[in-house]
Amino acid sequence: MTSARVFVYGTLKRGQPNHFYLDETSGRAKRGTSKFLGKAQTLDKYPLVVATRLNVPFLLAARGVGKTIIGEVYEVDEECFQTLDELEGYPKVYRRELINVRLLEHDGNGASFNDAIQCWCYFLHNFRPDLLNLPYHEEYDDSKRPENVRFDGKSAPDDSLWKEVRTDCVD
Repeated sequence: MTSARVFVYGTLKRGQPNHFYLDETSGRAKRGTSKFLGKAQTLDKYPLVVATRLNVPFLLAARGVGKTIIGEVYEVDEECFQTLDELEGYPKVYRRELINVRLLEHDGNGASFNDAIQCWCYFLHNFRPDLLNLPYHEEYDDSKRPENVRFDGKSAPDDSLWKEVRTDCVD
């Protein structure tokens, strides 16, 4: 694989706490290259929830439930894709699936406004059923959340965190 399209919906988006993994201008060390292709919306509905003591956004693997999700599409090289896999704990914590999204805007290189394209997306599988009782979000923006429920990127996730959202234990 030389490059892949990835749909991001949470802390990896522009202006969000983990965007430096995709931002060429962040000044922070990153591996691989990525290119912003545009803002997009999923064609199918999914539950996007915020959970755990770290206030992590999760896209639950429950297609048809929830809302169509607004996020961003990036083209990433193999090295950047591997970095995202490591960040997302793939395949132990999150799994990747190909989904269809519609571009809401684009950078002028390649796909155009309103085009439907396929992208990889990270989903939480084996999630606890009670997560479906949380509020569903159409779009995640950490800066618009109250201070006491913002993403805590400073605390390292451990197995106890995944027990808060998963029905199985991650080794």
